[in-house]
Amino acid sequence: MSQGRTSQEELHAAFLAVVEKTEFLPEDIQRACGVSPSVAARYVRNWKRTGVAEVARADGHRRYYRIAAHARADQATQEIRDEMVAAPSETQHGNMWRTMRLLSEFTPTDIAAHSSTEETYVSELIAGAYCRVLVAAGYLRVVRKAVPGKRTATYRLIRNTGPHAPREKRVRAVYDENLGEFTHVARGLA
Repeated sequence: MSQGRTSQEELHAAFLAVVEKTEFLPEDIQRACGVSPSVAARYVRNWKRTGVAEVARADGHRRYYRIAAHARADQATQEIRDEMVAAPSETQHGNMWRTMRLLSEFTPTDIAAHSSTEETYVSELIAGAYCRVLVAAGYLRVVRKAVPGKRTATYRLIRNTGPHAPREKRVRAVYDENLGEFTHVARGLA
């Protein structure tokens, strides 16, 4: 997604890129809009589920799609609009979590691009750190490991617990080696 472009604008652009075609592949959306393969595939999957797109033909294991005759651009962007309405205040974590819930597979680059808005900027570094925390907490799985200098890791959301973003918290505690236990220290104690 280009900088400053919202997910709704990008989805609308994807729709416009294929609406006049007799048939299209997710790769056509990828090329036209500069989105990742997983984002393009998700757009087509959601359009198919909501009746915006339909299978035009199958060639072996490849499916070619077409926009349904009754489909309109506003239908194609409804899912993104609904998702954004459910988010009253934008935060980096909130935007990244919503993006993860919408994409099937993603990289920190995908998360940064789709989570940044005019009000809230998400860098690739912040997105990568958030992904690593969620992997450690069991929310994400590494689908493809990073290759330093060549590609970043690809992740999949495996624990979608709802609309509120999980966040790392730092908790004050006392560790007692005698018992092998932590005791939480309440805030406000001197």
